[in-house]
Amino acid sequence: MRKSSAVAGMLVLALSTAPSLSGETTPVGTPISIEAVRLASDRVYSDLLRRAYANGWRYPPEQIKSGFKRHFEETRLQLIDQGYIIVPDVSESVSQ
Repeated sequence: MRKSSAVAGMLVLALSTAPSLSGETTPVGTPISIEAVRLASDRVYSDLLRRAYANGWRYPPEQIKSGFKRHFEETRLQLIDQGYIIVPDVSESVSQ
């Protein structure tokens, strides 16, 4: 669990920072598990929801569920665009 948390934390930092001025980029083909992407996306979206709630905004459950799915898909596409390769979870591969 701690390893997933560490990966998710690094992923959140990578997504929240702009490209460096030195021109460094993520090496092409860097693998990241779909589980780590989902965990990071869920944490970021949950934080957005907490901020909205603190500001008095309320959303129905179906809109929140849709928002989690949309945020995950956007995060996944951003990572692919940055050169990451999204790999399936080990548990998914074993069970199939």
